Amino acid sequence: MALNIQVFTNIGITMLGQADAGQTLNISRIVVGSGTANQDSDLYPLTQLIHWGADVTITRKQDLGNGEMLVSGVLNEWDMPAGPPFQLRELGIMAFTTSAQITGTGTPPPSTQPGILPPSPVPQTTDSLYCVSNVYTDPPQTVTPGGTNSWAFDIHVEIDRATSVVVNVGQVSTYDCQNIPTDDLTDPGWYAGRVGNVFQFKRAVAGVGILLDKTTYTDRVIISAAQLQNNLDLYVPMNNPDYVAGPNRAIFATIQAAHDYLLQFTIPPQYYATIHIHELNHAPLLVTAAINFSHPNSSQIKIIGEAPVVTPITSITPGSGADKVCHVASTTGWAVNQYCAILDSFWGYGGGCFVKSIGTGLITCNTYDQGGMPIYGKTDTGGSSPRLVRLPTVVQMNTTPPVLTGLFNFPFGIGLMQNVCCVGDPRNLAPSNNLMNYTTYIIDGGGIGGALVNVWCFSGRRGFNLFAGAWSLQCDHPWPYVGAIVAANCAFGILGTGPITAFDRTYVNGCGQGICPGGAGMAVGSITGGMDYTIVYLNHCLYGIMCDGGLFLGGTYVMSCNWRAIQCSTRGSMTMDAAYPSLFEWNAGLTADTNGTDITAIGNSYVWYDRRGQNNSPYLPRCNIATDSVATTDLQNGQLSYIHMQNTVS
Repeated sequence: MALNIQVFTNIGITMLGQADAGQTLNISRIVVGSGTANQDSDLYPLTQLIHWGADVTITRKQDLGNGEMLVSGVLNEWDMPAGPPFQLRELGIMAFTTSAQITGTGTPPPSTQPGILPPSPVPQTTDSLYCVSNVYTDPPQTVTPGGTNSWAFDIHVEIDRATSVVVNVGQVSTYDCQNIPTDDLTDPGWYAGRVGNVFQFKRAVAGVGILLDKTTYTDRVIISAAQLQNNLDLYVPMNNPDYVAGPNRAIFATIQAAHDYLLQFTIPPQYYATIHIHELNHAPLLVTAAINFSHPNSSQIKIIGEAPVVTPITSITPGSGADKVCHVASTTGWAVNQYCAILDSFWGYGGGCFVKSIGTGLITCNTYDQGGMPIYGKTDTGGSSPRLVRLPTVVQMNTTPPVLTGLFNFPFGIGLMQNVCCVGDPRNLAPSNNLMNYTTYIIDGGGIGGALVNVWCFSGRRGFNLFAGAWSLQCDHPWPYVGAIVAANCAFGILGTGPITAFDRTYVNGCGQGICPGGAGMAVGSITGGMDYTIVYLNHCLYGIMCDGGLFLGGTYVMSCNWRAIQCSTRGSMTMDAAYPSLFEWNAGLTADTNGTDITAIGNSYVWYDRRGQNNSPYLPRCNIATDSVATTDLQNGQLSYIHMQNTVS
């Protein structure tokens, strides 16, 4: 039997009856002892404990209602006279009853007569055991007088209909505390415990986004959310020449440090925190671990790099091997191994590359290739105003991670990222030309999404890995564009499972799989009114577009030197349509274009392709199955795919 389960003694029942009849029940003390009993009936006749051990001073009472009272007490071993230990076997409540008041006949009670004091209460029962409990056969604990332990007792006492109950709350040398309510033991409380006479309370520490104000008022601590009160500008790295000390401005050594500073605040929707990146000497910012944007208000954070550097190209000619030579008026500011992009060139030259050598009026760049087709080799005479562009702000993974990691992790999205060249691996060429040797997801984005403007991804397992949220990929200038979205030399260039839109200049080149829609609503290309001049450049990829089970909407594309320009598989569905046609480039004098196959549909997939008046060429897109028909071989192979081709003339 547990000690906290009390039974009435016979004298206790008598006292309860007297209390119900109007007398006062006086609860005097808690007692503990070492007496042995076998069953409840052994306790009924008791007026004292079987073997008293100690009195316990009552320290607290609480009326619980419904005829029940909670009586609490603490027995401190150090307050007891030294003596032999005893087993804690019995626990009880001592009480007695007194008359509520004395009345006479014909005269008012003596307490109302002037000069006469009321008499003291007259005991109706002597101090006796009201209720008691015993451990019976359960193992008892041991009390050591003069020891260091403290014993706290909470005893539920039945008082039935008694209207007058007095509890003798005494003075003790040590008081105890508790967190309330006691029915919820999982949540933290201020009171931690007690060591001897010292009570221990937990200190309040401001967590992420919390302010503790202890100075405004002397009698309270105000707990509130820490919020940005203004737009905040953060500068990286420490030699950033744009930083000038002042209000709402701070400087940090790394992007991660700038972000982590913001963790102490919530960022309300009317304010932004902007991280400006400008390395004084334009050296790459080298990192060895992922930059994690774990701030829940990341949609209110912007990351801004330096403006693009642009050099006009007068012409582009094939170099030796896979190289391409950009003829320029000036090579000032250019250096070998700089990452760059060729914009608005002949189709197969467009996209990301790096500088291999510099001569007088010449900048030679490499060609990233995964398609295995002949390297693009036409002479670009400069009629489209091609430009060689680089982003001075480069953030580069400077080690090969042992496991897959991210360069920029945006689990809550990002408000804006602009003018940043992201390099996922220190090796600009993958070992054995196998891009799966790269282990970095360069932009790893989720949450509610965000805007990526003039962001480039080079040399990663995945370039733009946009696994959740609504993302927009765009450049920030009207034609002639000096910015673009670039995914180059990645195993997977642009992936997305949510709504992803890329309506401006987008370049995907030298990737294993260039664009990989994985969900519904991914759109890349000029598919909306007023944006008919935007183009997606897709070249030198193994698969230009790999629509494997997704739903994809494409606009105006130019595709060169891909092993397969478009592949739709595993019940994928895609539409290639815009005000201007998508073009599969032809080599002059050849009977086929530069792609291995233009459109491939397998695995119960569907492709809708609009030629948009592209009838002046003898070469229609080459498909793996006849358009607008189901071939017998499809049925035999279980493909059941379909390619619809139409020709809408504006």
